[in-house]
Amino acid sequence: MLTQYDFQVQTAAVINDDNYPTVAPLYAAQDPRLVAPLNAMAMMSALVSAQLEVAAAEPFSLAKDATIVATAALRGIVNQAGSARIVVQVKNTSTTAITINVGSHLADTIGNDYHTVATVTVPAATVVGQTLNPGSAYLTAVQETVVAFSHTITASLAFYKIPIPIQDGLYLVGLSVTDADGNVYAYRDRYVNNASGEYIYFIEADASQQLSVVFGLVDVVGVQFPQGQVLHLSVRYCAGRITTERGTPLTVGSNSALDLSLYEISDAGTDPLAASTLRELCKCPAVSDGTAVFLGDFAYLVKRNFPDLKFLSVWNEVEDTQVRPFSLDNVNTLMVACYQADEQLVTETDPLADPMTATVLADTDLTTTQQAIQALLNQADDSYRVRFLSPVVAPISILIAATISTSYVPGDVGNRIKALIFAEFGQDSSAAKNKVRPTERRIHELLRQNLPEIADRRAELSVTIPPYANDARPELYRYVSVASLVVGVSTVNQKMPLWGG
Repeated sequence: MLTQYDFQVQTAAVINDDNYPTVAPLYAAQDPRLVAPLNAMAMMSALVSAQLEVAAAEPFSLAKDATIVATAALRGIVNQAGSARIVVQVKNTSTTAITINVGSHLADTIGNDYHTVATVTVPAATVVGQTLNPGSAYLTAVQETVVAFSHTITASLAFYKIPIPIQDGLYLVGLSVTDADGNVYAYRDRYVNNASGEYIYFIEADASQQLSVVFGLVDVVGVQFPQGQVLHLSVRYCAGRITTERGTPLTVGSNSALDLSLYEISDAGTDPLAASTLRELCKCPAVSDGTAVFLGDFAYLVKRNFPDLKFLSVWNEVEDTQVRPFSLDNVNTLMVACYQADEQLVTETDPLADPMTATVLADTDLTTTQQAIQALLNQADDSYRVRFLSPVVAPISILIAATISTSYVPGDVGNRIKALIFAEFGQDSSAAKNKVRPTERRIHELLRQNLPEIADRRAELSVTIPPYANDARPELYRYVSVASLVVGVSTVNQKMPLWGG
């Protein structure tokens, strides 16, 4: 990268008596009428140089959100959300039983729409003396909004695209496609392993994350439609992760005899991927048909389908024997340790005096996420046994001591140091997710680049990361916790001696 000084040196070399005999004396005298515009151009050129430097590394660093979105589009990554599932308590105050059919529309007080997944009959209320006892039942509902529309093919084009409408405040969950003859179209990831004439489609995202349904090419793959063909699309949207409180009232139609309230959230749903998660996902190979052969393929398969996992480790008996004695029970076994929100964790405080062993989880103890991962791995290769172990939390101890000028507030600087460390190496960081351990050099760079108080040339900074025994165990979930980070900030008078009092 070229700086302003570099451009000024080149300018001084060019403006001389031989090239510009009239201007050279003015430049030598630093005439502001001449020097000011030249320095301004040198500064602007330096800014452009810095921008070009960043742009050259952008395909590899993915620092800008726009680049992340564009890269995700090239890799076929569709940024979807997950629907929430709730259990609703229904009370019937009428003297006749009332049936709520499957697919009935519910709405809560904050504007979320739900659809029931089964038919429920709410018994009639009973009268005991002067007391009315409402009939009660429970139903399960999914938080989704369904938008159905038809599209007429305007021209017979290869890989015909139909844009998916954008709904304000809602995220795409899924869709279904049928034609006028009743044929149901199936989704295929980038047309892998499909022949011509099959009723399939593919979801494509552009650099602005505008999603489109893409169809095939005649005699090559899928179906190419004639002009005038009518297609029917049903698109499902959701609000992402919900935080609705228990007891929140809901409504169903206009029946005033029913009193509905939220009983529990069985699945809170998931938000679309954050930019940091997309950045990590974009580092994976661009071409994959979703199958798994090698060990790394299984880890990638799980990461691609469950990108919100805070921790994931997949290993086999070969990796396990590197940290533990060989066991016949581990032969032909995929071992998985993962954590998202509700999975069981084991905490280790001293790996030498009190080492913790990961707990092998029974199939009956698996969470919904673990069961889905198990089904995904069995679908990829059912010749392996899949065994889940509880991650072992081993906090990373970091000791930071900083000495700064008395012109700064130590408490504020200490809080900002902690915030930077937690963002980079905390429980929700990509470093913890990808098992990247912090180094003293990296922390020095992080603090000096982001804190001018530490970047001061007279400031002192000391970082110590004590070694951790048996750090290679694949089930270790390591991150910097509140208790494991110790930050001390002190001040020193940095007044320089001056002559003249």
